[in-house]
Amino acid sequence: MIRKFSNVISAIPSTRALLKTAKPNIVSVFYHTVSSKPLPHLKHLYPVLSPQLFAQDINFLLKHFTPIDIHDLTYDTNTCKRAKPGLLLSFDDGFREVFTEVLPILKSKSVPATIFVNPHFVDNKDMLYRCKVSLIIEKVSSLKKLPNIPNLSLSSQKVSASDFTNWLKTLNQTDLSQIEKIATYLGVNFSEYLSKHRPYLSINQLKTMANEGFTIGAHSLNHPNFASLTVNEQVAQAEKSIQWVSENIPNQPKLFAFPFSSDGVSAEFFKHFIQYPSKECDMIFGTSGYKPTSSPKFMHRIPMEESNRTAQQIIKGELLYYLIKKMANRHKDNTVI
Repeated sequence: MIRKFSNVISAIPSTRALLKTAKPNIVSVFYHTVSSKPLPHLKHLYPVLSPQLFAQDINFLLKHFTPIDIHDLTYDTNTCKRAKPGLLLSFDDGFREVFTEVLPILKSKSVPATIFVNPHFVDNKDMLYRCKVSLIIEKVSSLKKLPNIPNLSLSSQKVSASDFTNWLKTLNQTDLSQIEKIATYLGVNFSEYLSKHRPYLSINQLKTMANEGFTIGAHSLNHPNFASLTVNEQVAQAEKSIQWVSENIPNQPKLFAFPFSSDGVSAEFFKHFIQYPSKECDMIFGTSGYKPTSSPKFMHRIPMEESNRTAQQIIKGELLYYLIKKMANRHKDNTVI
């Protein structure tokens, strides 16, 4: 409710005024991908910006922020003073268009970025279960009538295509067998799609980007919801994905970005990587917007893909939300004590 209110009234103050009041030292933002054409594996998940709209976002961000490389991010993030706040840009999931569409834009404007990848998806060996769901929904939208799909927790014969689509969006990682079954009945071939469309980055593309100064980080092995995992599974997902990056992309800092969210993640996870001396991880990233944390090794990022909202509107809404929460002393993430 507070965030919605912040988004509405954020049109009143200027970006400059909000930055002057909030005084952020670094703002971290993230996207997934950018594309000049529809992407069926993402079409039903979240908005995908065109290259033109993404370039407009970057122009706005450069007007108010100084782009920084992850190597410029010292652990004591409050001591480095700049004429403008630092901007840390990243991309999650490792989609191919980051190489074909995003990279030329960023290089032309000298903007560094970090790409967080899932090893199980690199080289198009598999895809995120939500991408599979999006492909199924795309198929459903093309059908005049839903076929009977037996042995589902929801009968496809007794609901409308719209209700079936909404139900599909509730499925998660633990429902993979059901997702695969539905795909088979509807004639959706995930392996064929991966082979033909190559939605994810290849290892060679990742190495090329690393050689050109972009940073590669870990995003878990296969993008599960961490809140549904045991602490041992959480630690293993992070450590093994960080290790994969270290072994396959030389000279990268050890970075980890939570898939989905850090909400519900065990305190033991943070103790393992942050409170205790650790060689496995240099920095951890969440997705809770502009929200300072109690540890310089844990930074939240602002999601930048929202329907009908520009980068300016998103940033202003986040800064105002932070200021309102600050008045109630609820503006920090104290997960790490």
